[in-house]
Amino acid sequence: MCGQRPVVCFPAVLLPWVISNTYHIDISRPDTLTATEPFDEPVSVGQPVNALAARLRDLMADWRREKKLDHADMQRTQGRLSARRHTLERSMALLAHGRETFEWPNRVAVALESRDVASLLNILDTPDDNNLSSKQVVLEFHGVKLRGLKAKARRSAIFQLCGLDGTAQAAWEANELARRQAERKEQDAQRAKEAAQNARYQRGDGVVIDGAQHVEDAIASGFREIRDWRKGASKQYALVNTELNEARRLQVKDGTLDYARAMLERLAA
Repeated sequence: MCGQRPVVCFPAVLLPWVISNTYHIDISRPDTLTATEPFDEPVSVGQPVNALAARLRDLMADWRREKKLDHADMQRTQGRLSARRHTLERSMALLAHGRETFEWPNRVAVALESRDVASLLNILDTPDDNNLSSKQVVLEFHGVKLRGLKAKARRSAIFQLCGLDGTAQAAWEANELARRQAERKEQDAQRAKEAAQNARYQRGDGVVIDGAQHVEDAIASGFREIRDWRKGASKQYALVNTELNEARRLQVKDGTLDYARAMLERLAA
């Protein structure tokens, strides 16, 4: 036994025949063992969470096997592979079929069961030639056709698969847009902070601090308005405390201006 978890083992140096599904591959000849070392190690393929996952795993394994076999045959026809190498490539394609795991099929199956809209859009809201097997199981198990549709119809079909009508779809998409915008702003703020941390500013007491702290200290002290003015050909920026009639300098190039804007926007939200 290779262990308690489901595994596929191919001890090429011990067994004259290896069974991969319904295929029997003769690997007892020394000239076919040179590239089978990876198949000596057991692979944990896992267990399907449901029948859909099992079917998807079979479709994916079949597709990869046929692709590898066709490629080996084409290379042989074009004279790019020796007969020996061609036989080896085909043998490895057949061996690999039994090592296909349930990782991706289970992810798809769980997303469908939980009606995970975001995950299903990433998987299924794609051009017809992408994720063919995943779309096939949706058709087989849920009766929903996703190929051959225009983009808008395909996206609507995915939402209907999740039990959402047009109104619910619009609400979900509005919330998702707001979430992405907030996430983007947070990322921009983090990048601005990291840039500002490389700048150096001297406080009134002579202590040198980084630009991020310069902005944070100023805002905490009531400097919460950004003003700008022309100085020659350039524009100057500062955080202003209108009550004290004082200002703290900001710069575009060192990230302090962007970080101050992000901080103030966060406070206003």
